[in-house]
Amino acid sequence: MVLVKGFFKNPVIAFLSSTKLSAGMLAIVAIASAKATFIESDYGRVAAYDLIYAARWFEGLLGLVTISLVLLFFKRWPYKPKQYGFMLVHISIVVILISSGITRYMGFEGVMPIREGQSSNYYYSDKSHVQATLDGETDSFPVRLWKSGENNKWNNVTLGGAKYKLGVTEYWVHFEEAYQEGPGGIPALKFGASRDGEIVSHMLLKGGKDTIMGIEATYLSGEFSETMSDSPFGDLRLHVAGTTCTIPVEPASDEEYSCGGYKFRITEFQTDFKVGGAANSHGPLVNPMIRVVITGPDGTTGERILFALHPDFSMGHGGGEDDFTDLDLLYQVNRGIEFAAGGETGLQGRASIPIRTMDMNT
Repeated sequence: MVLVKGFFKNPVIAFLSSTKLSAGMLAIVAIASAKATFIESDYGRVAAYDLIYAARWFEGLLGLVTISLVLLFFKRWPYKPKQYGFMLVHISIVVILISSGITRYMGFEGVMPIREGQSSNYYYSDKSHVQATLDGETDSFPVRLWKSGENNKWNNVTLGGAKYKLGVTEYWVHFEEAYQEGPGGIPALKFGASRDGEIVSHMLLKGGKDTIMGIEATYLSGEFSETMSDSPFGDLRLHVAGTTCTIPVEPASDEEYSCGGYKFRITEFQTDFKVGGAANSHGPLVNPMIRVVITGPDGTTGERILFALHPDFSMGHGGGEDDFTDLDLLYQVNRGIEFAAGGETGLQGRASIPIRTMDMNT
């Protein structure tokens, strides 16, 4: 007991174990937390964490509060039964502060999606990250961005065995590009699409592609090529022995078509093909694929797997080499609106869907 009393005679320990100091620091914590509430209301949760909750000064203040309360607890030892309330309050506050520190430095916050009957071994962090990729290797670090304009967030990343310094110098909450007419610029057009009384306009550069209200719009660099597909799932275009044929892709059809002495039958259609994934014939055309069974004039059979968005890549049966490699087959999905130079006004367009023109000024 004498040793304990002697310990608290140390000027530094005596200062840290002061009741007035503990009360003052707790008051500062309360005021800072109240201020953080207003910051969060005005600028968002990230700003409150960046300026208050995750700031070094606030973390240091909480550390000093913890030390002060622990010292104050032992300074009044031993406790009488009527002081047990005071003792429990001190213990509870210290436990809360230590637990929050463990969560702050050793915990992770995020969302782990787990569907019924499935398991998961990853989660999505709730923090924004700055990410860099080099030769397939990726490294990142978390950042808190909330202030528009100049920022100074830097950290080191390691890629390919070398260290790089990566940072954020500017951040804009609402950022948009604006195009201005000028000599020597890229040709562009502004168009609008109307649906349910709403008009959405967008700028489209020559050679570019965009999606407006689910409709694909393309400004071709050259002239129009052939005719647009009328099938919502695209066409299989064939050039066999000097003969050109077009077969519409119909998911529910098992019809056989002839072209140049060969017979073709589409046996599988997927809107979003994934290796090892389940077949999916519904939904948006993310990675459309068809499987074509081919019968040659001599009765030889084989198949080709074609991808609309990757016309240079195809597979044979089971993912092996192509069958009938001498045949020119192309699966093409050509939906939406296309623009190209030409016509009476210098610009012409066509669409695979019903559209009507309108005056943008009225």
